[in-house]
Amino acid sequence: MSFLVAAVVLVGLLCTLDLALTVGVVKRLREHTALLASARPDAGYEPGPGPAPGAIAVGEEVGPFSATSADGEPVSQDTVTSETLVAFFSPGCAPCQDEVPRLVQHIRASALSRDLAWAVVVGDAEECTPFVSELAPVARVFVEQPGGPLGRAFRTSAFPTVLRMAPAPGASPGIGAGTGIGAGTGIGAGTGRCVITSDDVRLDRSAPVGA
Repeated sequence: MSFLVAAVVLVGLLCTLDLALTVGVVKRLREHTALLASARPDAGYEPGPGPAPGAIAVGEEVGPFSATSADGEPVSQDTVTSETLVAFFSPGCAPCQDEVPRLVQHIRASALSRDLAWAVVVGDAEECTPFVSELAPVARVFVEQPGGPLGRAFRTSAFPTVLRMAPAPGASPGIGAGTGIGAGTGIGAGTGRCVITSDDVRLDRSAPVGA
């Protein structure tokens, strides 16, 4: 009889230990999943005041880049001749679903040309198609994989990100310098270097780029 009681007690202790271990493993798995999600380059964040942590800031220079838009237009830091709106989205980012239509409205309300409004959609081409179709009528659209040339140049760490860049004043003239948009404005035109002029563009306000 005493042997049976001891066996039942032992089984109960083993079950309790197993339950405690299971709860601990589930907790660690949840923590690990959250850590992986936050480290993903296409992880979205809830828009709030100020840029995302680690993002490129006002006055900092954009890295060198060369890319081709979805409609075949090549761009680089040498082709930027005036202040330009640059937005980054990803189809895997929940807040982007709301921000893309707001960007379209912002561009139309601000009367921006497609050359002065860039939209970078990061992800697989097929998944990016809905965003590309929505943005293409109002913006120059680029599709690239995470870690693509534009994402690296602008040090994009979260989505959505909406910035403004302009040619750096005082740099050596590049393509189109002094001949086109931006000449005589106090902002260099086609200088071959670009700087961030706004790192937290408010899409609920319409304002001409360069204002």
